[in-house]
Amino acid sequence: MQTLLLINLGANLMLVLAINLVTGLSGQLFLGYSGLMGIGAYTAVSLAHYYHLPPAVTIPAAGITAMAIGCAVFSQLTRLPSILMAVVSLIFVQVTASLLSIAPAPAFTASIDAAQASTILTVAMAITIALEVFVCHLVEHSRFGRGLIAIREEEFLAELLGINKIGYQVQALATGCLFAGLAGGYYAAFTGSYQAADWGLLRTLEIVAAAFMGGLGSRRGIFAGTVIITLTSGFVPDTPYAQAIIAGVLILLILLTVLLRPTGLQGSVNVQKLLQKAVGPCKRPGRENLYAASDDGQRNQKM
Repeated sequence: MQTLLLINLGANLMLVLAINLVTGLSGQLFLGYSGLMGIGAYTAVSLAHYYHLPPAVTIPAAGITAMAIGCAVFSQLTRLPSILMAVVSLIFVQVTASLLSIAPAPAFTASIDAAQASTILTVAMAITIALEVFVCHLVEHSRFGRGLIAIREEEFLAELLGINKIGYQVQALATGCLFAGLAGGYYAAFTGSYQAADWGLLRTLEIVAAAFMGGLGSRRGIFAGTVIITLTSGFVPDTPYAQAIIAGVLILLILLTVLLRPTGLQGSVNVQKLLQKAVGPCKRPGRENLYAASDDGQRNQKM
């Protein structure tokens, strides 16, 4: 159980890094990471079983496959409001989990003994997470990262400055999809199999709650949130009732964070503003509307 808990922790850390990059930096409400993680896991298991390839090949292949599918499905959605991307990506997670549940389940074939594989994979996963942190740091402090922040804050002004909104957001999305696929590849290499239930909405709720609670824009914050959420969920019994309870708690935690602490524990991005921007401005009757109505009435009387 402790080994599986550490595997989940490492995978979730990779997923929240993707959320921090795609949502925290560019403002896209993409929530399909757990589905892409499942695709990566299935790719890794299939390559290991049918072609007897080692994890050094199957894990990168898992990341590339998830990135290709993610870009093919969602790249055009960057032109639409973020709320539509959020809805479509959640549907994608559920559809992917359903398809993986009926897909042929090949057994993982290890090319080295279990003890040696566990040690090597642990070191490799730690190095991969460190590299992802380094990549995120470089992106945040680059011209590309500043362009993403400009798009997040004000799309119209960013486009006036010559920033290619679609191109920038697709590149950020591709990187996030790659991270999710790598997480799935490592999960499959560690466990030797995959379960379709692992890629459903519950994992999505876990990583979203971890990112929001920790605070988007702060790697220390999202890492702290991930550790808290993953360790807490890991001790919950694997029964339908317990999973339903933890899902309800995670949804409540997300709502409370958005309403009461929109920047999370240490974040710099206001999630509430991101959600308001995604949904669109709410037009309420105010003085401007009253003045406009009175002006229209006066014009009608003169006519």
